[in-house]
Amino acid sequence: MKKLFLLLLAPMALLASCGAETNQFSNLPAPPPADNDPSKPEKEDPNALPDNDAVKRMMELGVGWNLGNQLDALPDGFSDSDDEYGWPDETCWSNKKATQQTFDKIRSYGFTTVRVPATWAKFIGPAPDYTLNQERLARVEEVIGYAHNAGLNVIMDTHHDECWFLSWLEELDERIAAGRIPASKRDAYIRRYKEVYWLNIGDAVNDPALNEEIKARIKGVWTQLAERFKDYDHWLMFEGFNEINDGGWGDSPDFRQNPSRQCNILNEWLQVFVDAVRATGGKNADRWLGVAPYSANPKYVKYLQLPNDPAKRLMISFHYYDPSEFTVGEKQYSDWGHTGASGYKDKKGDEDYVQSTFANLRDTYVKNNIPVYLGEYGCSMRDKSNTRAWRFYLYWLEYVTKAARTYGFPACIWDSGGRDTFGQEKHCYTNHGTGEFLSSGREPLETVIRAWTTDDPAYTLQSVYDKAPVY
Repeated sequence: MKKLFLLLLAPMALLASCGAETNQFSNLPAPPPADNDPSKPEKEDPNALPDNDAVKRMMELGVGWNLGNQLDALPDGFSDSDDEYGWPDETCWSNKKATQQTFDKIRSYGFTTVRVPATWAKFIGPAPDYTLNQERLARVEEVIGYAHNAGLNVIMDTHHDECWFLSWLEELDERIAAGRIPASKRDAYIRRYKEVYWLNIGDAVNDPALNEEIKARIKGVWTQLAERFKDYDHWLMFEGFNEINDGGWGDSPDFRQNPSRQCNILNEWLQVFVDAVRATGGKNADRWLGVAPYSANPKYVKYLQLPNDPAKRLMISFHYYDPSEFTVGEKQYSDWGHTGASGYKDKKGDEDYVQSTFANLRDTYVKNNIPVYLGEYGCSMRDKSNTRAWRFYLYWLEYVTKAARTYGFPACIWDSGGRDTFGQEKHCYTNHGTGEFLSSGREPLETVIRAWTTDDPAYTLQSVYDKAPVY
């Protein structure tokens, strides 16, 4: 959901201040002649991608699309109905069921990879077997088959099983204060929530027995998923978890006091995931597996301990929604980047932050032959009639996607489908039942695809930066 440009802009500003008739630098000595001695090795480009297997793998995945708010959808944590609570439902968040046509269309637009988030919740049976509901499993397999039939790579993850308890609890108390939920039901709502959203790192960090129970369930779920898909070729990869955190997104008192405590629990869970998949054999013995840091936030990779993997086929997944008050937060600023106006934009998270974040991932992992992918990113859709907001929105999409391509990362845009609208947390690009563009979906997705796939040497991250909107 992060300052090279200042250095580049400084000399430009100096040049602009020099008049054509009075050059204050006219008495400086001429620069030395270029050294064209062919016997000397060329200087290494610090931004060049290494020639290694990690980069080859990243190029295989290319530009991607998320089937969001679909197989991950389930009635929210405040449903009055205990009968429907906790049962994932593909259509409960305003999407139609995905079809073969959906993925054929997505492939025709130029996407090469799809991420298929899936939530299991009450479709997981009781201990000790944690048997997955077979009808649900068959539907997830069917949708993955649609994607493969369309010629797409697939990333499958477990998604909204994670327990974002603190943010949910805050909303629960707001609803109680507003009289929407009786205060007498508070404890029952909390108990019910924690039963469904079982990847509860906030409690597991203080409860060893609960942590062991969660790890047993992770093993049971991923063993069954891996067995189901063990004969599928390597166009399919698995991603252990989505955005594991306690609901504070790195800002809870517990996490801020000692981030390693929760991150070490997540490291344990990731090892269980890898071990469970590898133990099933078949093509899972060397299938690519995705692992993400705490809350999938790239600034927490320093706490990520890579699982031991005999196949050495792990990829680092991260998400990018920065700055959040521009992309998904309540303020929904109109402007972003170096040309944005004060008061119309966030004070942080401009282009230099994108570059420094991506460069750190490249230098830490890719240069050490560990591939990285941008599993999710996006920005809430703006009202197209607001030209200023729309242009900065497209600029953010183009710049972040082009930066991903520059640093070699496959990039999977989040598409929530659903109602054809704009606003906070609306990422409404396509009709998930057909794959057709929604009313404002074409231009953003074409911007994403162009930014990742265009190889024209004149189309660079710098050229995108230079054409930022100006108001």
